[in-house]
Amino acid sequence: MDYLYGPGHAGGSAPAGEQTRLEFQIKETQIEQLEAEVRALRGAGASASGAGSGLAPNNTGTGNNSSNAGVPPAPLSIPSSVDGVFARLAAALAESEARARDATAALEAALAADAVGSVGAMSNRATSRSESSADTEATAHRVLTRLEALSRENQELARMLAYGRAQQAAVQLQLLRRENAALRRENAALRRGD
Repeated sequence: MDYLYGPGHAGGSAPAGEQTRLEFQIKETQIEQLEAEVRALRGAGASASGAGSGLAPNNTGTGNNSSNAGVPPAPLSIPSSVDGVFARLAAALAESEARARDATAALEAALAADAVGSVGAMSNRATSRSESSADTEATAHRVLTRLEALSRENQELARMLAYGRAQQAAVQLQLLRRENAALRRENAALRRGD
C-alpha cells in the first residue's frame, strides 16, 4: 500500500500483520493480472503469426492438431515496440470481425430462410456452396423486401391513425362545443324563468 499512500502509512486502524497480508494479496493479484496479460499477448502474437502461416487461430503452435502434423509450429515472436503489438492486435481483430460478420450474415440468412419456410427447398436444391450461398442471399433479399414493404405499410397506417386521432379530437371538440352551447341556452332559460 506504500505505492498508494507513501511510506509510513499504517492504513488506518489495521494491525501491521493484516496490513502486510493485504499488501501481499494486492501484489499477488497484480502478478496474476500481469501473467494473464503476458499470456494474452503471447496468444495474440501466436494467432497473428499463425494467420500468415495458415495455422488456425485457435492453434497455439503446439503441433497437437492432426491436420498440421507435418507443419512445424510457427515460432513465437513478440514485437519489441508497442506499435508492433497494436498492429498485430488490430490485424487479428479485423480478421475476427470479418469472420464474425460472415458468420452473422450466414446465420441471419439461415434464420430468414427458416422464417420464410424455404429451408427444405434450399437444402434440396443446393448442391454446392455457391448455389447454397446464392439461395440464402435470394431468400434474405426476399425477406428484406418484404420487411421494407411491411415497414412502408406500417408508416402509412401510422399516418392514417394520426389523421384519425386528429379527426376524432376535432369531432369531440365540436360535440363539446354543441353541448356547451346547449347548456348555456338552458342556463339562460333558467335565469329568465327565475
